[in-house]
Amino acid sequence: MEVARSLGVAPSRSIAHRIECMFELGDPLGRVPVAALLWPNRRSYTGQPSLEIHTLGSLPILQAIAKRAIHVGARAARPGEFTLRAFLAGRMDLTQAEAVLGVIEAEHRGALDHALGQLAGNLSRPLESHRAELLDLLADVEAGLDFVDEDIQFIDDEVLLARLHAIAESITETRGQLLDRAQDHSEVVIALRGFPNAGKSRLLNQLVGRDAALVADIAGTTRDVVSVAVKLEGRRMRFLDTA
Repeated sequence: MEVARSLGVAPSRSIAHRIECMFELGDPLGRVPVAALLWPNRRSYTGQPSLEIHTLGSLPILQAIAKRAIHVGARAARPGEFTLRAFLAGRMDLTQAEAVLGVIEAEHRGALDHALGQLAGNLSRPLESHRAELLDLLADVEAGLDFVDEDIQFIDDEVLLARLHAIAESITETRGQLLDRAQDHSEVVIALRGFPNAGKSRLLNQLVGRDAALVADIAGTTRDVVSVAVKLEGRRMRFLDTA
């Protein structure tokens, strides 16, 4: 509440930890309506006491509020600082922290859905499940060693190997997803330029591994730009065959 007062907001009504206020920004912006969400415990995104200010989606207003907050003692967060704090507070694991970057950098719906799924724990939950299963298997193996002189079999060798193999395959798949997310998915554009009939189209076909451009001994065969997208060693590239 003291933070809200120092920012110059006057509470109009309070519902739990939500305070609806009028934020005084001075001329020419005047007073703007905001909703201040006070998190006094570990329920916030970072797991620390915090105050969120929700208001109109206007860049000048947001900049003015941020400037006012800094004026009364706040500071601008460093890139990734909130996610780092959330990770250190145990609010998310490494795969979820990495997924935050995926949400920010997503350029299409498929990438966004993948990042949101990872953020929701689609990678963390299988790993936690595998850890629990491995501990169960370890307990069975240790029990078998403790009672090796007894005619007791806690788990069949073939069943043990089959379950370990299934876990290994799942972990390999999860690792592939993480490596794919870590790769740079930006597209590199390469233009093939040169004199007519210098072999640019033939070079393009060799690079992409198929007959993407028409090749002929007659100069000037390529009149329009031929664009071909490929993926080489995990990197997206687009070759442009020019005239």
